[in-house]
Amino acid sequence: MSSIRKRAKQLSIVHMGSAPKYWTWEPCSESAYGEVARLNRVCWLQVEGNFSDVPPGLYLARWRIKLERLNFNGNWHVQQFREGVDADGNTKQVGVRETCSSHESPSRNNDKDPAKQRMMQLMQSRVGKGWFHLELSVWNLQEGAKRMKFALNGGNPYWCSGLEIDFFELVPFRLDWGVERLLWLGCLKDKDSNLHSLPRNVVSNILKHLAALEAEVDEEELPRVKNCES
Repeated sequence: MSSIRKRAKQLSIVHMGSAPKYWTWEPCSESAYGEVARLNRVCWLQVEGNFSDVPPGLYLARWRIKLERLNFNGNWHVQQFREGVDADGNTKQVGVRETCSSHESPSRNNDKDPAKQRMMQLMQSRVGKGWFHLELSVWNLQEGAKRMKFALNGGNPYWCSGLEIDFFELVPFRLDWGVERLLWLGCLKDKDSNLHSLPRNVVSNILKHLAALEAEVDEEELPRVKNCES
């Protein structure tokens, strides 16, 4: 299964197009899409998008961004919706789960919440160091999702700038390939292995279960930042 992605051009960006002093589309040879959204100068920061009918699976939610400076408060949201019915019998979308990783501008940092402090330090560590993935949360969508919404909200009353956005994506979470390869070799090649007698669908389910367990451990480390090439 491949990643589910929304490039910057597919996102709703408040003030984009109203004046180039706020947001602009910039050519970028380091983006697979050839251009990225560049934040030049705003007080109110709002960028959001949606995925509809996400297939069942285990996903990592992340942005590909670049920071020239960190001078804004940021709330990075991811939310899952399902289809429900209201009191009048009308179909509507109901929020199931939401995650939010927040930070303040270092120059205006008054919140001593450890989670916000850690997020601010993570973001500061990437200022001026090129493109990176901001990994936010793991989603175990056993029945899929009617809609997934993601957003960056925040800003700075004294103006914020220096952010570039390439895309947001849901990346299928899987075991390390070396571990997965050994399990499949045991199933398909090693006749002396206990795995060899198992049906392939059972091995697939074992791999999914192990991936889910690994994802639970992995989520304890989120949010985090990682280098990226594309």
